[in-house]
Amino acid sequence: MNPSIYSSTAPVELDFERLRLLNAQPEHQPVSAAGWHAACHQYACFLGLKQRYPSLLLLPPAAALQLWRCHILDTRAYRRDCERLLLRFLDHLPALGLCSDADQQQLRTAQAICDELLLKHYGADALLA
Repeated sequence: MNPSIYSSTAPVELDFERLRLLNAQPEHQPVSAAGWHAACHQYACFLGLKQRYPSLLLLPPAAALQLWRCHILDTRAYRRDCERLLLRFLDHLPALGLCSDADQQQLRTAQAICDELLLKHYGADALLA
């Protein structure tokens, strides 16, 4: 992998058509058609942050989180994309914030740090979805 990708301010590239199809399934809480492009941008920026800050616990805003959950359901593509983009598998922690007050604080901190870094590296557009 080209190490210069980690210093880029461009969001990562994904096959968003696959995610759009998964997102449209009735069992999901789909991202709206009006917010689709903003959600894709937000998720790509989140993955860009995970490239730059692999050890930080980051929780993306709701629209990007929904696309992340859809992406995970396509396990082969998700594994392949993680290995290509991050050189490792990116775990999702769906119970984060559910177990204790300290866990809830960890969730809020992960959200706040992610929002701050999205704004710093990608601008206000990365927070809109």
